[in-house]
Amino acid sequence: MRAMFMVWTTRISITMNKQSYLRRFYNFLFIDDAIKRAQFESASDVYDGQVLYSSFSLQFSIILGAATLISSIGLMSDSSVTIVGAMLIAPLMKPIMSLSYGITIGDGLLKLRSLITLILGILITLSISFIAEQILDLHILTTEMVNRIEPNLFDLGVAIAAGTAAALAMTRKSVSDSLPGVAIAVAIVPPLCVSGISLSMGEMHAFLGSLLLFAINLFAITISAVLVFIVSGYGSIKHTLIPVPFIILILLSLAYPLRESIELIEKDDLIQSTIETWLHDNYPSNVDIHPGDLNEIGIIDKPDHTFVYLELKAAKDALSPAQISHIHSLLETALASPVNLKIQFLLTQELMKYSHTLKDGKAPIYGKDAIISRK
Repeated sequence: MRAMFMVWTTRISITMNKQSYLRRFYNFLFIDDAIKRAQFESASDVYDGQVLYSSFSLQFSIILGAATLISSIGLMSDSSVTIVGAMLIAPLMKPIMSLSYGITIGDGLLKLRSLITLILGILITLSISFIAEQILDLHILTTEMVNRIEPNLFDLGVAIAAGTAAALAMTRKSVSDSLPGVAIAVAIVPPLCVSGISLSMGEMHAFLGSLLLFAINLFAITISAVLVFIVSGYGSIKHTLIPVPFIILILLSLAYPLRESIELIEKDDLIQSTIETWLHDNYPSNVDIHPGDLNEIGIIDKPDHTFVYLELKAAKDALSPAQISHIHSLLETALASPVNLKIQFLLTQELMKYSHTLKDGKAPIYGKDAIISRK
């Protein structure tokens, strides 16, 4: 009997110690509830901030106009650094967040004011980017513009994550410094600028594609922010019973066509892997052609076949007809569908006149003249 009592006492002691250790670990990892609650902004402070964000003002117009002009110049000059600068100062995220908060708390006036500010902001951005293109007279779409006219499901995921982060930053004091990073991640203004520039150029495909990207960002940010506000204890679920399903329905209808873009990305990756593997196996150290010479891959997916376009930086007739037939067979096997293959060689020529050579008689390599090693 005494032995059983000692066993039970030992078990209880071990259990209590485990609970103590677990509690300490919990407090270390998640912090005490009282401390956590102190990290939240008060409901009145959050509301005051969202009311301020929802108001249309001269300051809002000037900052948005400056961000639009910077972004438009960056897009037309193909400067990613300039575009990032515009993202940092663009204030268009603010009325989107105030609209989300208005939906969460069921404040009709806040929702209306946010919506008006958002619409006016969109019109300002489209107008300034349209006028900027008219002045600078762009002739072709730049790479930075092309990157924003074909949205995919990855863009949807980024927008959802950005909306979540923005709502967290606005309700928690400890992460409020994250807003600049959120602005860079989701990029609200650049797609709108592409829409304005494309409309000025008469490029309707680019206009609709960039507008679709903006719409996906807008609705994804809104719905994710609403959910974060609710989970954080602001507002009520009953206020979101009608608007949230409506927003989700719109978002799903916009995102449905994006599934094809994921398939194209997967096919592009599969084609690149197939070609590069074949080149590695056949030309491990050849100076005329090697895997780094694969310059570009283009895919047009048709219901009954796939058109594959390859650019190779190589000399004329670098691949024999038999080799091209073999590549064609590899692609058809990999894609499991008929393939129409077109390979274009980008001819290059090197002219050198070196007075100084290495001890072994070979020409020195300085880095810039050999971006891709051929060894």
